[in-house]
Amino acid sequence: MQDNSFNIKITLDKGVLAADIRKALAQIGEEIALGLSTHQFYAHNHFTLHMAEIQRIAPFAHLAFRCGDIITTPCHNDFEGGSIDWIVIEHDAGFVKLWMKNVLSDKQPFGLDNMWSTSSLRAWLNDESSGFLSGFSVEDRAAITPTELITYKDDKPISTSDRVFILSASEMAFTRDDGIDLREGDPYAFFREAKDADWAMSTHCKTFEDGTPASHWVRSPYPWDTDIVRLVTPSGTVVNSGAYGAHGVAAALTIRSIG
Repeated sequence: MQDNSFNIKITLDKGVLAADIRKALAQIGEEIALGLSTHQFYAHNHFTLHMAEIQRIAPFAHLAFRCGDIITTPCHNDFEGGSIDWIVIEHDAGFVKLWMKNVLSDKQPFGLDNMWSTSSLRAWLNDESSGFLSGFSVEDRAAITPTELITYKDDKPISTSDRVFILSASEMAFTRDDGIDLREGDPYAFFREAKDADWAMSTHCKTFEDGTPASHWVRSPYPWDTDIVRLVTPSGTVVNSGAYGAHGVAAALTIRSIG
């Protein structure tokens, strides 16, 4: 299969307010004219951008990105080796939703039980002093917009507003046939656009940075046991696992335009 992907490293001057996509996707020492038509972009383009730069591009996200594109964001103090690769899983004019391509280098427990709202994983992901968010600059942290989430506990919906989160099983397009509660969010476009069963399965799979296959948490609880949470296996299927075990973490977040 021909590889139509290409890499673009983009640096935006802080003083520039983009008037159109050509100005927003600007400098690498010389101007890159990418054009305004999405038909000029191939799937799986690779961009290198700070989160603050993504926020300034966000008004034109429907032109700049496609689901499946990879955005590498630099990290602070050599966190995660200095950068994290993200997959664009949903976008439109004004926002981009990102999901980690690989799991974090260190496994994490979910918590003492299967409630996302009180889990140690949720607290760590949103901690700016010593948790996940401490790996990013103040400017980049400010670009991350809280996402409103619903996660069920038994028959009770629990709302949270999280800057960083993990996906639910339904947001990853697992179905009721998998024993999944479908009320925890519609599938993101990246999963909806999977063309066949094999591709759909592959969208769920994660590895560590070195390519080792990894299981990873989803925030959906197993409703018949307070200690059990949903987990995606290295093969891309959803299973159940004790919340206290350590597994891979694929964080997600939303970046919205200012104003």
